[in-house]
Amino acid sequence: MDYDQIADDVVKAAFIAWNSRRKETLVELMSDDIIFIHNGEKADIIAFSDQLFFGETSAKFTELHKAENAGKTVFATLESVLTGKVEVLMHFETSNGKISFLDAGRP
Repeated sequence: MDYDQIADDVVKAAFIAWNSRRKETLVELMSDDIIFIHNGEKADIIAFSDQLFFGETSAKFTELHKAENAGKTVFATLESVLTGKVEVLMHFETSNGKISFLDAGRP
C-alpha cells in the first residue's frame, strides 16, 4: 500500500503502526488526552485498536483512496473478519507531533 499519499508524517506513522500491528508505536503517536470519535460516539482509541487491529480480528487497511487536508483526512478501505470490507473516513488533528483528535467512521 502506498502510504506516501498521506502528507502528514504523524498520520502516516499511525496507519503504518496499525497495519504492522505495532501497538507500542501507535500509543506513542497519541497525546495523553486524545479524543476519539467512532461512528459518532466517543470511544477509547486503545480499546478500539486492541479489538480491531491488535487482537484476533487482525484488521488491516487494504487501500488508501485519497488523503486531503494536508494528509489529515484519509479515505480508506478497512478489512477484517469482524467488519468485512468497509470504506472508512478518518479525520485527524495533531499537536506537538501527537494525534490529539480522531474522528473515524463511514464516509
